[in-house]
Amino acid sequence: MYRQGLGDCFLLTFAGTDRPVHMLIDCGVIVGTPDAGDVMKRVAADIKVATGGSATRRGHLDVVVVTHEHWDHISGFAQARDIFEKEIDVDQIWFGWTEEPGNVRAQELKDEFGFQKRGLQQALGRWAGTGLQPALREAVTEVVSFFGDSLAAGGHTTQDAMARLTGRQGADFQYLVPGQTPFAVPGVEGVRVYVLGPPSEAAFINRLLPRKTQHEAYELRLSPARAFLAALGEPALAGGESEEQRRLAYPFDEYHRIPRAQAQGRTDDFFRQHYGFSSDPVNEWRRIDDDWLTVAGHLALDLDNWTNNTCLALAFEIVATGDVLLFPGDAQVGNWASWKNVSFTVPDDHGGVKTVTARDLLQRTVLYKVGHHGSHNATHRSEGLELMESPELVAMIPVNHEMAKKKKWNMPFPPLLKRLEEKCHGRVIHQDRPIEDAVASAGKVLSKRKAARFKRRVDGTDLFVECKFP
Repeated sequence: MYRQGLGDCFLLTFAGTDRPVHMLIDCGVIVGTPDAGDVMKRVAADIKVATGGSATRRGHLDVVVVTHEHWDHISGFAQARDIFEKEIDVDQIWFGWTEEPGNVRAQELKDEFGFQKRGLQQALGRWAGTGLQPALREAVTEVVSFFGDSLAAGGHTTQDAMARLTGRQGADFQYLVPGQTPFAVPGVEGVRVYVLGPPSEAAFINRLLPRKTQHEAYELRLSPARAFLAALGEPALAGGESEEQRRLAYPFDEYHRIPRAQAQGRTDDFFRQHYGFSSDPVNEWRRIDDDWLTVAGHLALDLDNWTNNTCLALAFEIVATGDVLLFPGDAQVGNWASWKNVSFTVPDDHGGVKTVTARDLLQRTVLYKVGHHGSHNATHRSEGLELMESPELVAMIPVNHEMAKKKKWNMPFPPLLKRLEEKCHGRVIHQDRPIEDAVASAGKVLSKRKAARFKRRVDGTDLFVECKFP
């Protein structure tokens, strides 16, 4: 687990059949991280060396896993693109099915998310000019920053980072679907990969896309999000809504509306005195011209949650022991809950087959990569952490508490952290804390023998924390 700041970057190294096999799961850091570009270049340079590179030899990643399109997970592929593209070879890149070209449902989702992101950009720009509720606008901007710099302040976007990956020459692209037949890590014997998410059920997809219901009357209906975006009336959004839909986005019929410019030009005392258009602005508070822009907050949160719920979630099973390493990205409750509908068929020990469920995998989990930096809504309780029963459980939290505090985010969420400490018997490794803290916590709970074994398994530098399994 790299210590680049608030973000995910995990390098897994497996004992391959003839050489070490390296897999990188995400590589990013949150907007606002000091010297983020230099930090991510340092991380990329270390990945090059860790994967066999040197001054005269390129590094080699057998697999890059991209869990979802959030800046704190993929920014490094843009910020350190010269190292990743010129100094590191990549054999395979794994995405969730939601990124697959030619997949109709995936394209519908991408179009909808893209439409809403463009709308948010327009809304935040207009909101900035109003001076309305600046603290709320700042909070909304922080949420939107998960999609990169440009939506919030001007710079690279997640689309730029994704383009560095999807345009990579020579790589084999894999688009993974929950419930597909478990498969091996390339070049590794005895490790199975299970795909748990993103959900692919129609019911889940329908929650993310505008409802396409049939009506007997000739009537158009807009979701609240579509109505908000249509009301912006910006040329960049014109392709998403018809003029009729824009008209319907207004809360009142045209007969009841007085355009602002017309109201300002009226000379009767009623408007000038009671709506703040006179020389005395005491009644400006009565006008609600721009209040509707604050709905962008709900839209930003929804878009952030939806993106997290389309995370690629993977479980790696060490076949000989049955131990499982769980990497759910930033999957939120909807993603986790969908796992109960997924099952897998694998060979058993007697020449036949057996069924494996998500519950089975969770019960055997020995490493949990904690979702969304330990936030309150990215670790399912009853269908997630509480099912992790292994006495060997270790948790790794990619969190930088100082940055989270600066952003006014409660990470890691105290009740979740408390339960992780209990379930892991103190073996909770924080990205931003010395490894000795986890060793000391484990020493207070575990037997001397188990505490000493945990201490031997973990190590760290100022740039990364390492844990070995078994």
